[in-house]
Amino acid sequence: MLIDPKKALIDLENISIRNAIDKLNANQATKEKANLLFEKMGFDKIFGRKEIMENINISITAAGNLLNHLKNAGLIKTVKGFGKGKYQFVRQE
Repeated sequence: MLIDPKKALIDLENISIRNAIDKLNANQATKEKANLLFEKMGFDKIFGRKEIMENINISITAAGNLLNHLKNAGLIKTVKGFGKGKYQFVRQE
């Protein structure tokens, strides 16, 4: 059985971001929400507070707090050209 190198790289990237989320300076509930958000958005989808609220069913305040944790940890980056307050997960090195 051959292993697809592209799939193996994607799996490693997913493990890297999940490890980084686990190291967040936040409580366990916040880490679980961050993992759920990553499951829904991956590296390619662009999101803001509204999308977080809709996808993981939290309040606007909780969505803002989650964004702040992720930004401060360098796990998301600002995306330009899609309106104010839009982000994307960053692949970890």
